[in-house]
Amino acid sequence: MSKNDNPEPLYSELLNSDNPAFPHLVKKFITCIPTYLKEIEQAMHKADYAELKSILHNMKGISGNYGYPQLYEECKKAEKLCQQDNDMLDACVKNIIGIAERIMLTRKSEQ
Repeated sequence: MSKNDNPEPLYSELLNSDNPAFPHLVKKFITCIPTYLKEIEQAMHKADYAELKSILHNMKGISGNYGYPQLYEECKKAEKLCQQDNDMLDACVKNIIGIAERIMLTRKSEQ
């Protein structure tokens, strides 16, 4: 995990949805974030950009559906950069980690 400059929790923009199952789905997504981050780290370490692109695509879709546009946009950007190993991809992945850490803070603030 990275050091985050903005430690404020990042809540879903859709938590006030009329769907009573939505908060449960968001919590389930949040519990999956560490797995996504580990998979991203492993794919980056192996320079497996096809796998990385697949992981980012999945994370992008879920984050967009669950009300996390910041994470969606960074995953979208990183997904496009998966064709090459470069500093821009590294920066996007660091941003994804930082946003994901802020999302995970919401679980701590609810305890």
